[in-house]
Formats: sequence, C-alpha cells, structure tokens
Amino acid sequence: MGVDGGGTKTTAWVVDQSGKRVGEGRAGGSNYQTNPEAFAEIQRAVSQACEAAKIDSHQLTHTCFGLAGADRSEDITQITTNLQEKHSSTFHVVCDTEIALQAGSATGKGIVIVCGTAVNAFAVDSFHELHYLGGHGYAFGDYGGGLELSTEVFRTVIRAWDKREKPTLLTALVLEQLGYDSVEAMYEACIRYPKTVPKDLAPLLFIAEEQGDEAASQILHWQADEFVKTVRVLIDAGEYRPPDQQIILAGSLLTKSSTKALRRLIREKLMKEGIDFRVLPLVDEPVSGAVQMAMNYKPMK
Repeated sequence: MGVDGGGTKTTAWVVDQSGKRVGEGRAGGSNYQTNPEAFAEIQRAVSQACEAAKIDSHQLTHTCFGLAGADRSEDITQITTNLQEKHSSTFHVVCDTEIALQAGSATGKGIVIVCGTAVNAFAVDSFHELHYLGGHGYAFGDYGGGLELSTEVFRTVIRAWDKREKPTLLTALVLEQLGYDSVEAMYEACIRYPKTVPKDLAPLLFIAEEQGDEAASQILHWQADEFVKTVRVLIDAGEYRPPDQQIILAGSLLTKSSTKALRRLIREKLMKEGIDFRVLPLVDEPVSGAVQMAMNYKPMK
C-alpha cells in the first residue's frame, strides 16, 4: 500500500504484486501538525482501500506513508508511534515531498518543489545524498502555498479597498466567490467573527493574472522568486549530473491551476539565473510514488 497524506486530502492505494491497483481510499487532510483528526483520516483512507481490495490490513506486505508534517526525525517518530496502534502490517514513514519526487523522476533523483496547501522542497542528488529545505511555514522562512496565497489575495483586496493599494480585479473575484456585495460587508463579517481568512482564494490569482491584473501578477512573481531561491540552495548543497538535473513541480497550485502562469514564471526565472535543469510538472498522482517506495522497501539489517 502507498499513502499520500497532505494538508487537504489523503489518498491510499493497494496494489498487487505486479503493481496493479486493486483498491483505493480517500479521506481528508492528514498533516498531524495542523489537523487533530489526522490519524483518523489516515485510517479512513486505509480502511477504504483495503475494503475495495477485499483484504484485511494485516494482509498487506508493506505500506509506505508519505505524509505532510513528517519533516524531522522527531515527527516521524511521533507519527510512527501513532500509526503502530492501528496499522498491523509493516510500514515506514517519509515526508510527502519524497513520494512526489519518486512519482515524478524516472531516476528517483533531482529536486522537487511542492506547492499545495503549503510549500516544501526536497532533493536527492546524483550521489544519493538527501537534502531538505523548508516545510515549516512562514514564521520559519517559507513563503507561499495555498493557505498563505489565499491570505495574500484577501489582504490585497482589503488594501485596495482602503486605498493602500491600487484597484485590483481580485476584488470582484473574491466578492463573487465569498458571496458578499461589498468589501466593507466582507471586512465587517470577518472582523466580527473569528478572524479566519478563507482558505480557497489562491486559484483566483491565476484568473486575475490572465486578465492582466498587476496585483495578482506581483504575488505570483513573489512565489516564483521564492521557488528559484529554494532551487538554488538545493543545487548548491549537492551535485547533480544528467539525467538527474531535473526539477519536479508538484502540488495543486503547480499542477492543477487553471493556467500555467506560475510554471511559466518559474521557468523564466530559472533561465535568467542560468539554471539549466529540466522542469517537469508531476503528471502521476504522488501516491504512486508511495506505492513504488513500498514495493521497493528493504528493511535495514
């Protein structure tokens, strides 16, 4: 079994010995750092997949859990302890960046940038050295991902309304999506109730940017700049030889957005920096990488 657990959703696949998928399960987000129900969501996805495959979980040969939040050895220890309570077969835990690289790279090496609910980066160089960067949020140096970009959209609309910024097409898009007649009404509602910014505004950036909106374009440029800085650090930290000179772009904002604007900006900025790596959007679901890692797993002696 392979399990891909992100901040928004969890997917589990059961495959037979030939690699053919025979069962699938889906549940909500399973980043234990942000969701107190993370392990219940993992169990829900696992149970669904096993039921679809018509097996009990103890019949699994091995499971690879690729999970958001599994960034440090302490995280993996805590996650492993929780999973041992209910998962009866052998398993191992890695960060979700690792399964994304496995799913997108024919060699299993290169750099992966994930931009989904949050952002994270991981690399395996040509000499099998592993390199991690980020994944702990804005306060710890990261920038972007769906949650933070949604905040940028929201605050940009507020700042345009109170004249701290120029008018933006994001205003009409946000009001339509959230169902308000005016920014004032939206502002008052969000101030009056718990101050939580809507989490699903980031896709509006691509719509506004395509229509020539300056504010949306600026935000996407900031995000692309951050990715290029991240790539540069990971390149400098290792050594990459062909065919491992590749950058895999993963996560919904890089693979499922309505336009290819962010991917285009990343490619343009990489070229300006003289970084001649292939840039490949992840085509397969990341869970397929977890399946590969489960099938290839060799326990340490």
